[in-house]
Amino acid sequence: MVKKAVIPVAGLGTRMLPASKAIPKCMLPLYNLPIIHYIVKELKDAGIEEICIITNPNDKSVKNYFSLNDKLTRTLKKQNKYILLNTVTDLMDGLKIHFIPQLKPAGLADALYCARPYIDSPFILATGDDIFELNVSKQLIDSFENGMDAVLATRLVEKEETRLYGIATTIPYKKGLSKITDLVEKPQFEVNPPLAVSGRYLLNANIFEKIENLPAEPEKMLTDAIASYSNAYAMQLKGYAFDTGNFIGYAEAFNYFTKLNQKI
Repeated sequence: MVKKAVIPVAGLGTRMLPASKAIPKCMLPLYNLPIIHYIVKELKDAGIEEICIITNPNDKSVKNYFSLNDKLTRTLKKQNKYILLNTVTDLMDGLKIHFIPQLKPAGLADALYCARPYIDSPFILATGDDIFELNVSKQLIDSFENGMDAVLATRLVEKEETRLYGIATTIPYKKGLSKITDLVEKPQFEVNPPLAVSGRYLLNANIFEKIENLPAEPEKMLTDAIASYSNAYAMQLKGYAFDTGNFIGYAEAFNYFTKLNQKI
């Protein structure tokens, strides 16, 4: 059973400057909730019980969001605003969250490696930029089989977008899954079809050994570690996917979740 997850949110957020200078990207709101709230809820709804959030050591906002605020609690109770009060407390019920600082931004593999002391079984890696219409983490867990090293959420992108993503080359395996034969980070050559890794990974705990064995310069790449697996698979996404790490993707996600919440 997959019960643990890692969310790295320690990056500098350069694609969202100057807004991200004052607030981490993951704390930007989608309607009335920050991006990271949606990610944690997705994981909890998928059956995750323990989450490692990799943070920037200079930022306290993420930890503060998931911590009780006694003064605010008293105020909301006094005003009978229990729906607002329960928004975060209900999410935290049954969850154990570790806040782990990444001392310097050194890429996704390094951020993930910070969680090594807490991970000893297959787990979900959920990047802090990617939000989905459907529960992709649950889809990955449902797709995972004994003997698999990894299952990655993927989606088709335009050919000119391949330089922005890790791109997988695959062969058919079974309905909904294909076997990865090659994985390249931001290739400068054409890959057809352009199947991009999209923010959710189900990985075995031995990924940390793979990361250790990577060359340190210029930067350890998670795609290289996964590419060394012989049994890694790609699951093609269903439903809408939003990259909130850029202004256009963030605006699309904000509009979508605003309309969704107004219907509830």
